[in-house]
Amino acid sequence: MSDEPTGVRAKLARLARNKMLLIMLGGAIGSYLRYWLPSMSTAASLGPLAGGAVGSYSRYWLSRWFNSRSWGMAFPFGTLVINVSGSFILGLAAVIILEGLPEQYHNWYLWIGTGFCGGFTTFSTFAWETFRLIRDGSRWFALANILGSVIAGFLGVLLAVAIGGLIIPNEPGSQTFPWATFAINVSGSFILGATALIVLERLSPRHQDWYLLIGTGFCGGFTTFSTFEWETFKLIRGGSLALAGANVAGSVVACLVGVFVAVALASAVFPRR
Repeated sequence: MSDEPTGVRAKLARLARNKMLLIMLGGAIGSYLRYWLPSMSTAASLGPLAGGAVGSYSRYWLSRWFNSRSWGMAFPFGTLVINVSGSFILGLAAVIILEGLPEQYHNWYLWIGTGFCGGFTTFSTFAWETFRLIRDGSRWFALANILGSVIAGFLGVLLAVAIGGLIIPNEPGSQTFPWATFAINVSGSFILGATALIVLERLSPRHQDWYLLIGTGFCGGFTTFSTFEWETFKLIRGGSLALAGANVAGSVVACLVGVFVAVALASAVFPRR
């Protein structure tokens, strides 16, 4: 009988390690793909891989803590706090590293901004949780999630810029519409919507580790709420208010539509039994 607790603990430890590896692998791949797609750069960098893996796993554990609280079950406080804090960290890293330091130090941003913050924050989970609130009839909570996330995340960036500007003065440059981040967030929201419905709501629980790899890991690392907020801030700072508004409204609406379409298609292929 004394061996039984030890055997149970060993199985739990193996399960935890497997989950960690799945999330970190998916996060590393998603973050590196997000780094590579906009420029198709052939330059290899460990920053997006390592930072994305650590950021994705940190998001998983922080989300679990919030979801384990009774007050964290009705509203997605976990994702909200993660996206706002990640937007602050990315804003601070972007101001100090990209706009304040010489170019030879810009690789640090690949570790902190592109990697960790990109893997830590997630637009796809934000879109999926908003969709679930709408589907479950909690439309006011859905609206609060959209407005709270976008406004609080933007304020996080503003605070980071204010603090970063005190450390290193920076000069804003001209900006164009961030099509790359927009396309990444929309496509990632579609993938997560289909994955969540199929794996979490159609397949048996023994298949749910696939969601850790594809949803929590890959889609969480591939999509990025913090970069969305930073690019929106840069548009406003550069005087492109119309583009900033289009980025906010377009990203939220397009990602929600992506989730709705993914759920509709996945439901047709995998009908509820």
